[in-house]
Amino acid sequence: MLRRKLLSGFLLCAAFAPTVTFAQTTNSAAVSTAKNYSAPKETIDKIRDEGMNRSQVMQTLSYLTDVIGPRLTGSPQMKRANEWTRDQMTKWGMQNAKLEAWGPFGRGWTLKNFRADVVNENIEFLQAFLKNPAKVGAIAPSSPELAQKMIENIAPDKENTILELGVGTGAITKFVQDIVPNGDSYLGIELDRDLVKSLKKNYSQLKIVSGNACDVFSIHQKSGLGKVGFIICCLPFVSIPNDIGEKILLQIDKFMESGCMFRTFQYAHGYYFPSAIKLREHMRDRYGKAQKSPMVMKNVPPAYTLTWKNEI
Repeated sequence: MLRRKLLSGFLLCAAFAPTVTFAQTTNSAAVSTAKNYSAPKETIDKIRDEGMNRSQVMQTLSYLTDVIGPRLTGSPQMKRANEWTRDQMTKWGMQNAKLEAWGPFGRGWTLKNFRADVVNENIEFLQAFLKNPAKVGAIAPSSPELAQKMIENIAPDKENTILELGVGTGAITKFVQDIVPNGDSYLGIELDRDLVKSLKKNYSQLKIVSGNACDVFSIHQKSGLGKVGFIICCLPFVSIPNDIGEKILLQIDKFMESGCMFRTFQYAHGYYFPSAIKLREHMRDRYGKAQKSPMVMKNVPPAYTLTWKNEI
């Protein structure tokens, strides 16, 4: 009986195969003879402008991953993400955005807490990333090769101090401490209080404070240190909301006005993200084209360093 059914199926396929082949050939010919559509330049420009200047991709991704978090089926985060998506669609002008029930489905689950015992710098960095990905922005600290590129040709003193934004676990600070003549030539700012506690133990001779980069100018003024001559920036601008990133750049401008060098790095895979381009355009419009290093391959992920100077 089974062999008879298989034979019948084979004969049926054989009978229809020429028809299917002919239809595919006919359709292909129709497509090939159709005139290609070319969109007007102004239409392409509008799409490009929307994507480059008003893209919501990173903000949407950041909110879903950093704020709401994992969205396992049946979990509270999944319900929250569904409701947020519905509300966003309504806000964007879509009509009849609603949630529809489905199922049945078994129990969901959610993570209430976790524990990680720190055994080295990489684990400490990963722990900070898991706690708040948006603030850390990477899953591994900068490599020695990238750190050395970040401090290349920098010679600080009391009147030209180094300002490090986003110290992290001290991957770059480890090399900075070898070029600062004394504790009055360096100021490090890190948002994560737990990381700051660890940093103060490891780099007790340097001034490292817990603070927000949006307030960096006033933090420096209160520190009593001399003029900032060098800014080493390790902040994850790609994942920082646009309004926060703009505030930080305005703070950096205040230092640049007095004559300063600003250096940051951008990962190769995110080099053409809208927020990365905005940073470069902001600096270029004020301080000229960046000095871009060759790609640092020995880093996870590979990165470039970008340097701007405003010499007075």
